Amino acid sequence: DLPLTAISIFESFNSNDAKELLQGHNDSSGMGHKSIQQKQRKYIRFWVHEIPTASLLAIVWNESIYLNEGTNLRLEKTRQRRVKKDSAASMISGAETDSITAYLMDLATKLAQGKITNEEYTENQKKATVELSLATLMVSKTKKENIMKLCLEELKNNSLLIESQDYQALLPSYVFSIADVADDSTTPNEIINAAVEYIVEVLEPLRMKKDNGDVRSKILYELYHTQVNLLRIPEDEQKDIHQLFSQFADKATEQKWSEEERTKQWLEYITPVVNRVAYHQIDTQAIVQSMVNHIIKLSKDGEGIENIVKDSHVLALSLHKQAAFFTSDLYRLDEVQKLFQMFSMDVNKEIKDVYYEKVETKLNKITQPLLDLLNALKKKALKKKRKYSSHIILLEEVLSTFELANAEILRLLFKNSSTLVADELRRESCGYYPRDTLPPSVATYLSKKTLKVSKHIHDERSQQACLGMLCVLGESSNDVNQMRASVDKSMVYTEGKVTETTPCPIPEALAAQYQERGDLEEALHYYKLALEGIRTFVPRQKTDSIVLNACLVQAQYDKKEALKMAFEFSPFFNEIQQYSIVGPARGILVQQCIAWAGEFGISLEDAIEKFMNEDKGNIEEDGATTENNLDIFEDDNRRGEIRKKRTIVRHSLMGGGRRKAIQRTNTCLNCIVM
Repeated sequence: DLPLTAISIFESFNSNDAKELLQGHNDSSGMGHKSIQQKQRKYIRFWVHEIPTASLLAIVWNESIYLNEGTNLRLEKTRQRRVKKDSAASMISGAETDSITAYLMDLATKLAQGKITNEEYTENQKKATVELSLATLMVSKTKKENIMKLCLEELKNNSLLIESQDYQALLPSYVFSIADVADDSTTPNEIINAAVEYIVEVLEPLRMKKDNGDVRSKILYELYHTQVNLLRIPEDEQKDIHQLFSQFADKATEQKWSEEERTKQWLEYITPVVNRVAYHQIDTQAIVQSMVNHIIKLSKDGEGIENIVKDSHVLALSLHKQAAFFTSDLYRLDEVQKLFQMFSMDVNKEIKDVYYEKVETKLNKITQPLLDLLNALKKKALKKKRKYSSHIILLEEVLSTFELANAEILRLLFKNSSTLVADELRRESCGYYPRDTLPPSVATYLSKKTLKVSKHIHDERSQQACLGMLCVLGESSNDVNQMRASVDKSMVYTEGKVTETTPCPIPEALAAQYQERGDLEEALHYYKLALEGIRTFVPRQKTDSIVLNACLVQAQYDKKEALKMAFEFSPFFNEIQQYSIVGPARGILVQQCIAWAGEFGISLEDAIEKFMNEDKGNIEEDGATTENNLDIFEDDNRRGEIRKKRTIVRHSLMGGGRRKAIQRTNTCLNCIVM
């Protein structure tokens, strides 16, 4: 039978076919019911086939994450662990991994200064390396601790591991891959044994042949040793990967590839395949190629320009939405590596546009035939400008949307390419809202490009993406006027609210800019808009930093309202944004709330009970409340939810924390964030 959602959709149709499907739908007796079922299946098959090919490919591509069995299983495991209240301790932020890295550097410094012995350095370095490797492992705190303990024991006592630097270096990574996909019922001993078994049964025989001069075994050893994601793939699904490795080794041996050539080839042809299989990813390059081929075929078949432009626009929008999937292939390009070297020498160096244009040429490798077709159609239309003026507008818009997609891909490619990202991680660990970082020359190039194409973009979906790009580029270059213009225009499209269509980082980045400039009224206005965005089902980036800084600004006017704001919007106190990454700002906010509650002479638990009992209203700029109740809990359930929150807070704080509570004399915004 049709689900209720499908019934509601069909009820909205005016067609006789759709209405006929619903006649007798709930009648489960006799031939009438079977007849209805047959008509339903026939109609749905016909309906699906009526969807344009390009749109169908785009749907599969854009929704592939929701069809991804591996991703869905991981999300379900995360949800179950949250219910058990045991996963919060297993999540770690970028700032915390950064602190482990800093600890390793400090160890090396102490060794060089003679403050610790080689034995002390080795022991502590192993512990920190294992902790860093397993930092993001989504298992319970107790299980993770046991895995780390057993891993360290193997590194210390297993003679095979002791004799091989290769095995010592990658054992934690093997353990992570196995543990991350294992059932909750899999014990830490079973996980460690599986990792050691892989080394003994797969790697060690190849190593022995390699050491005896077997070139083919050396190549296979390199593959099996470095492709750690192979361990994420069930054994019964590894056959094709083994065959791929074997074919690669045969070709490399026959053609006598150098080590440099082998590395280049496996990064381009082996690693992407292993990762796609391991993470159940769709082949984005194949999807794009299929869409390009389809649109070019439309042109050859004499299809009208409107359909060609329509399908091309679908592809351009999908490229923008899935921009992150294209960066991994670009990292390997010589043109990109050259730019990274320039950034490492001087991040503020002015770099000519031609360097970025070369990267774009490589980026357009698959879509270039389609771009050539669209440009040819535009050139043809321009010859009869008066007759085909509407076609020219459509073609300019779709070409501009492709340019916008390229700009987003390049932004994601270069955003963590300098030392600036480490500075932002340190700022985030102190409570600052972390800015997206780009080398100035990248921000300048992309800003010029985006402003140019924005003149030709009229579709609201593309306009929102364009405004989001201008906002983030303004953030990177500290151009508050560009940010303000893009944020305010975006708000016009959504009637002054942050919705699922509002692109990150609108409006939170602008709020942070005003906060750092000391304009707290403007900062509070845009932070409150951002908080409403947290309610949406689409995860907002930097949720914890948004809530912390919104509360800090609100506290300058009313600390009671700041507490209520924290209780309502922070994932620590609420069920909002539970799948978002836990940032350091969450811990800082909890400690700050303890300090604020102390100023009222009550504990944090009492503050939750006291203020959650008060009616809440819409967030107003002056902090006042209205009759519209925004409390996510029903009145009848509020008391039970308050008890639940008290329990969560009590359990979360029992172990203390590495950050000291902010003192009552040090709750000034300037002391904490500015």
